[in-house]
Amino acid sequence: MSIIVSSHTSLWLTMVYESKDDDNKREYIHDILPNRGRQVSHHQYQYHLRTSFSSINKKEQICPNLITAYSQQFFYFKSPKELIKRLRDTCENLGIDGNDILLRLNELLKEMQSKRTMFAGNEANPINPRNGRIKGESLGFIMELLGESIQDLEGEISRITGVNGQGGLLEPRFPDENQLLVVLTRLYSAMASDGHIRNESGKGEYYDPKISRIERVIENLNELGQIKSRIIEKTRGMYRLHIPSVVGSLLLLIGFPIGDRTMQNKGLSPFIVEGPSEVLIAYLEEMVPEEGCFNNTTGISWNRTHCIYGPGKAGKKYEQPSLSKEQADYIKKIASDTGDTKDRKTLPWSELVLKAEDGNEIAKSIADFVNNNPNQLIKDEVRIAGRLGIEVDEGPYRLRYYKKTGRITFVTSARTKSFDDAERWGQICPPNDVEKRKKMLNWLAGRKGIVSASTD
Repeated sequence: MSIIVSSHTSLWLTMVYESKDDDNKREYIHDILPNRGRQVSHHQYQYHLRTSFSSINKKEQICPNLITAYSQQFFYFKSPKELIKRLRDTCENLGIDGNDILLRLNELLKEMQSKRTMFAGNEANPINPRNGRIKGESLGFIMELLGESIQDLEGEISRITGVNGQGGLLEPRFPDENQLLVVLTRLYSAMASDGHIRNESGKGEYYDPKISRIERVIENLNELGQIKSRIIEKTRGMYRLHIPSVVGSLLLLIGFPIGDRTMQNKGLSPFIVEGPSEVLIAYLEEMVPEEGCFNNTTGISWNRTHCIYGPGKAGKKYEQPSLSKEQADYIKKIASDTGDTKDRKTLPWSELVLKAEDGNEIAKSIADFVNNNPNQLIKDEVRIAGRLGIEVDEGPYRLRYYKKTGRITFVTSARTKSFDDAERWGQICPPNDVEKRKKMLNWLAGRKGIVSASTD
């Protein structure tokens, strides 16, 4: 009997092998390796494992594996019989026979867990055949062993949740790699503007003043499965959408940062910056409705903000390069109140530059600091637009001082370099928003010429 050796399988085989005493090791490798009955040495066995690992590593792809992303979640089969059938096939492939084979398989799956899952003070079993539940990493091992892909499970899973069985994804869908690339990119783009992931669990929130944008994000989430979404109206007309950990874990896997992005000043992950054209297009289509605008005078423009002084939320310290207290006090002194807003003051960049040019050393040091610590997110967004042949200018815009928190932030502005660039943007990646798309398409209809949509 032969088995399909994957990285998961190799890990499991190694663990079982090392647990045996010397007298039983030769018998074990004699029984378990491909070409059953062939005598092999310990050295041959280790070589077999090394080569299987290297073959797996060569097959790594840019798009995350859904089983990997859901490794710490639990899958619930609609029919427990379907799970039991796979478990029995697994036992047969691994040579587990006799009585209580599912119990023995469960114990072995426990041994190979990368992380124990606790529930109500006890360790949760990787498999529970009675209710059709199996942990993601255990399911991944079994599917690789049986030569199945996650797409083979479409329609068989009722939900993917945490160990308590609550929330998560209902009727989960498993899009192919190309579809998944676009779905994750759109979610990343929306969250990069108006959302955050709280911690490593993947739980997060998305905010927007327009209910239509909340609904668009939910529509995108539904490409992965249905969620028990809770939309909560907040003060100042903002709406909040809870992002389940099942989805947040996918975003973390492709490099979305945890916590307060304004404090971190991080750029886009390589998943976006180095992605294929469909990823770049999807990101920019979602970015404009979230963060940008279009008009007949400036083309497409948007701003990004990062903190340059002050504490984070909940008293967390600012970890990036920071202004000195003297520089911060100077900004607080010369910044002006912003209209009817009493909680913040604004200092235009042009005003700071004039003071620096007049010989003010503190103003000059602040300008130098800002120029040496640019907004990384907007720089990466300009870069991906450039990969699509769209030229964008970006530069300093203004500083803001928030009286309540003591924060000082810096706003960077970007806009298309010419109307030709705005036209190209509109033809390649028009905003994924009904009103903004209609406005841009009407403008495009009034212009002559066609811009090619070729990419680098």
